[in-house]
Amino acid sequence: MSMTDPIADMLTRIRNATHARKASVDMPWSRHKEAIARVLREDGVAREHEIRPGEQAVHLARILGARHGGAAVLALADEVARRESIDATDDDVEQEIEKFAGRAGRTPAAVRARLEKDGAMDRIRAGVRREKTMAWLIEKANVTHG
Repeated sequence: MSMTDPIADMLTRIRNATHARKASVDMPWSRHKEAIARVLREDGVAREHEIRPGEQAVHLARILGARHGGAAVLALADEVARRESIDATDDDVEQEIEKFAGRAGRTPAAVRARLEKDGAMDRIRAGVRREKTMAWLIEKANVTHG
């Protein structure tokens, strides 16, 4: 499996595990993943994490958000955002719309109107919040080389 974004792969594995009602997940090891796993444990999103050097793996266990008894669960990034009060401001959303407009060769007003018509503004805000959450996780991850 070719991974161009190992951190996105990590979060996808965690999200898939929670949707499958699994309380733990394993993934290939990297220093960044190890550091992010530590932040997730310290923040209470995962109750345990373990580095398995012989297997070159990161193991997260007792993930908060794993579905039990059909209870609705927040996605990992949304849970971290909630716990850390990370949100997308109106200015953040507007900047995202401006990026879309620039790529599409349209005005921000036209892009905004289309997004509002399609009911996509909440998805844009959620995407921006998740990007900010990822940036927060990476910032908090203490990667050690050794």
